[in-house]
Amino acid sequence: MTKFYTGSGDKGETSLLKGVRVGKDDIRIEALGELDEANSMIGLSRSFVNLPEINSILEAVQQDFFLIGLDVISPISESRVNESMVKVLEEHLNILAKALPDYRRFVLPNGTPAVASLYLARSVVRRAERIIVKLSRTDSRLLSSVKYLNRLSSLLYVAARYTALKSGVVEKEWISGNSAK
Repeated sequence: MTKFYTGSGDKGETSLLKGVRVGKDDIRIEALGELDEANSMIGLSRSFVNLPEINSILEAVQQDFFLIGLDVISPISESRVNESMVKVLEEHLNILAKALPDYRRFVLPNGTPAVASLYLARSVVRRAERIIVKLSRTDSRLLSSVKYLNRLSSLLYVAARYTALKSGVVEKEWISGNSAK
């Protein structure tokens, strides 16, 4: 039987690549946790979204997340995340955005579970991006991951709006000065 535990982290430490031990509160481990949560949230979104064009994009993104994670914990000198990966996100963004109606205000995250989960995935990706930004201040290799995550959050926003459109959800715009009563 395969064991799914080692016990090596029982004292609050874990290993990076090459066996380097760090505390589980190390910013790199925190970044991995944020990436893991974002990846899981994207997986949850995929379980709700019934659009093959969105699902295939999100599956590729999930694969990319492991490369970002490797860059976070790896001592190599060159990033695994590259400009071509960002360009792929931009291409998907442009294709999906062409189908959307114009809007003039912020759109409230709402709609079906598929739409709402994509908006939530965007928020979780933004949180992961903020941690990677902190890391990039001392590890410039991660700037490509920052760019990727920034573009991904835009893509998730557009994917949510696209999914709403394809699902017949009427988007609710934010109305300035409107307060909850």
